Amino acid sequence: MNLASLMKQAKQMQKKMDAATKEFEAKSFEFSSQQNLITGTMKGNLSIVELHIDDSLLTCDNKEVLADMLIITIND
Repeated sequence: MNLASLMKQAKQMQKKMDAATKEFEAKSFEFSSQQNLITGTMKGNLSIVELHIDDSLLTCDNKEVLADMLIITIND
């Protein structure tokens, strides 16, 4: 196998990888907390496009709980 052939194969593989990456980034993934108090949709590029928070979590007394739940939910 010569170097030109190897370079051609590498370019083809790179094109396939770029196409697969773009396809994955365009996909949407749903997420939710265990009790479904926080739900949302995230794209493959890790951008959150939708977020729903149950009204029961929106009191001034539990801001820390809400922040913790958001972190856990999104990381899961």
